[in-house]
Amino acid sequence: MLVKEWVDQREILEHSSVQGFLSQCGWNSVMESICANVPILAWPIMAEQSLNAKMVVVEIGIGLRVETSNGFVSWEHLKKMVKDEKTDEERRIEKKIQVEEADQYGDGIESLINRVESLLSEGKLCEAADALEMVLKAAGH
Repeated sequence: MLVKEWVDQREILEHSSVQGFLSQCGWNSVMESICANVPILAWPIMAEQSLNAKMVVVEIGIGLRVETSNGFVSWEHLKKMVKDEKTDEERRIEKKIQVEEADQYGDGIESLINRVESLLSEGKLCEAADALEMVLKAAGH
């Protein structure tokens, strides 16, 4: 067994065998996962990670939120989540609800969210990540 102190996470995420990423949703991890086109199982622990997880799950629909019990996640729960991914319709509804909630920030934020969705649908993941950063700044986060 080989143990290293540091590995290139982006290189790992871009490997063809990676089908998903269990992440605490730090900003860099989210951006690297988006750029590698890898879905996220969001398990936020602290700081801005909950906001990033909400963005991943609700706003752009590229992941699922991990449910915990006393801070722990069961193997059975993770297995079920991977097998029971949300349908496109469920994600569309969640996005619509989030956009309506974002209206409290004005049309600017809705326009930015639409831009992100457009970029994602075109497969321009890194550009979408940059646009998401603008959404968060516009929302004051």
